[in-house]
Amino acid sequence: MKKIYLVLIISAALIAGLAAGTFGLSRFVDEDASLPLLKITGDVRNVKKITGLNSIKDMQAGEGSIKNNRVAYLKQVIESAEPFSKYNSVIITSYDGTAVRLDYDDVKMSRLALDPQDGWNVMDPDHPAGISIEMIEEIILVSQNTDSCYEYGMDIISTDKNILRITPGQAYGKTSEYLKREGDVYTGGNAGERQASMYSVEKILKIEDLLGYEVFGSIVVMGRDGNILYADHSGYIELEDNHFNYADSRAEGKIVGDTAGIIIDAPSGSIMDAYHDLKYHIHRGEKVMLIILDGLGYHQYIYAVDNGYIDFMAEASSVKPAVSVFRPVTNAGLAAMFTGKPPAYSGIDDHDKRESLIPTVFASVIEDNTKTLYVEGDIQIIKTEIEPELNTDRDRDGDRDDDILEYSISNMDKGFELMVVHFHSIDDMGHNFGDITGETMDEIKRLDMYVKELVSMWEGYVVVTADHGMHSTEDGGSHGEFRYEDMIVPYIVFCPGDKDYLKE
Repeated sequence: MKKIYLVLIISAALIAGLAAGTFGLSRFVDEDASLPLLKITGDVRNVKKITGLNSIKDMQAGEGSIKNNRVAYLKQVIESAEPFSKYNSVIITSYDGTAVRLDYDDVKMSRLALDPQDGWNVMDPDHPAGISIEMIEEIILVSQNTDSCYEYGMDIISTDKNILRITPGQAYGKTSEYLKREGDVYTGGNAGERQASMYSVEKILKIEDLLGYEVFGSIVVMGRDGNILYADHSGYIELEDNHFNYADSRAEGKIVGDTAGIIIDAPSGSIMDAYHDLKYHIHRGEKVMLIILDGLGYHQYIYAVDNGYIDFMAEASSVKPAVSVFRPVTNAGLAAMFTGKPPAYSGIDDHDKRESLIPTVFASVIEDNTKTLYVEGDIQIIKTEIEPELNTDRDRDGDRDDDILEYSISNMDKGFELMVVHFHSIDDMGHNFGDITGETMDEIKRLDMYVKELVSMWEGYVVVTADHGMHSTEDGGSHGEFRYEDMIVPYIVFCPGDKDYLKE
């Protein structure tokens, strides 16, 4: 009996050894943990990390010289990462530092294959043998069309110019690498305590590298999460897979993740200043009015002044450009003006958000018993501590702004210490006709006269600004992008002494 057990044990050992030798390759292939990591990155919506055959099992080609279905269609694998442009090229890089660049159409017959010795590699009989890449580390998609890459690229602008738009894929090859210190680790033992410093390899860019010239002065960096960083030009841009991050080299820990854009030679003013200006005057016992001209960009203001559409607002005590917030849409802009904080704090960063996570200026005026009137159009855009007075098109002339003006004037002598008046028609005309067309300029001229009427009757300070600007499109105008037309707006202040001008 013991001999039978011994024979069975030996037989099992031999079979196991044979299996290990015969099926060792299959074991290597089937255990995802033993496979090299392959990333599909660059200009894609979702970075795809291929850690084994299970990651591509639905895309296996089932053909080729390598058995066991270890071959997949390369283009299908790439498209599973959701490229955000139809016009691309492909960079394939290896762990040994070699790389090849191909047109996207040239990989339609290519196969992604797994070999136990060469790791991930590309098979294509139509490709020259000299471009064979083994041990592939990354497949990087590079968009050829920046216009379709707004949601994932990064923009550099100034007060009056869109300077550069670059996508993550386009940034590959332009970066340099450096070791970023992550921290220290410690261990103990018979030989005493040991310490090691941990680093990660980062791909970085300088603004100067992208622009080709040196940048001076302050910059404003904004992330897609609504964060804002005011800095100088000494920081650097990190390229991380399919997005950029900005890090301030002089202030450790100040990082803007998923950077949407950078404003160089940035204006000192911001639409968030409205919050602080309102509170300043209220606490001093001074009356103050905020007039919001929805959709009026600073470039539109300058064009209107230069071409005779604006007379009155050009004579204010102070007129300067100011920075809006990202995303430059009405909800986010109003929240920034009312809270004095960027969207990352208020939580209102797009059209769909309506309720602020932090108090608005209206909470402060309620606490101070400041008599306040907030005049809006026909809907409440964001929720505030006081209810706005809504105005429909009462005279049915197709316009609400004349009704907003009428209501505001009719309440001017009722002892309000703070008034907020929100006009909408410049934005409406901009969407319909474009940012600097005759129709939009005529509307700006009309609103210039509305501002004059309100300022002439108000016994106090008046701040006039906008939530966002407007840029041209093929069928009119739009906003919401990181471009100077949308991001830079006028910030105009009338002091009580300006009434002397009105009496002339």
